[in-house]
Amino acid sequence: MAILTPLWTTRAYKSDADVASFLADNPIAGGHVTFERWKVPERLYPLTRKPTLTDEDKQTVLRLYRPELERLETERGYVTADVVALHQDVPDIDAMLGKFDLEHTHADDEVRYIVDGRGVFGFCNNDGRRFLLEVYTGEFINVPANSWHWFYLCEERRIKAIRIFKDPAGWVAHYRPGTGPQGGG
Repeated sequence: MAILTPLWTTRAYKSDADVASFLADNPIAGGHVTFERWKVPERLYPLTRKPTLTDEDKQTVLRLYRPELERLETERGYVTADVVALHQDVPDIDAMLGKFDLEHTHADDEVRYIVDGRGVFGFCNNDGRRFLLEVYTGEFINVPANSWHWFYLCEERRIKAIRIFKDPAGWVAHYRPGTGPQGGG
């Protein structure tokens, strides 16, 4: 269940309808964040229990979501997808996560489907106010290109996600000046 928390209030939005409505009413620089819930196939559950996924496991995940991926290709022009599994035992996990939790943009949309686990996306809306969206297993998010955002894992530090691209080269992070790794920008 997604939890959307505007940092300027004490209210939290927890229903899919309320989250979608809030996102529609609060555009960010690149447009509107899209949120959807996808059905989790029964055949996926054995893979969610594994901390690491083999290449064959990742291909199975992509096959299970082929209809949704084909819909996104037709509707939005996404042409490639892969699966990433992050957990505490991934080498250099802290350095990797340290790049995500800094405010940045991409030239391409950042599109994720959460296969397992949870994480938090942060955003700055067009009024300069910030909000957080915690996403869980079965949830899809599309962050429009050129939108300031950040991401971090929750306490368990575990997530498996499908990453969906128009062009993976467009997913290079461009940090807000003075905030990038080692203060770069």
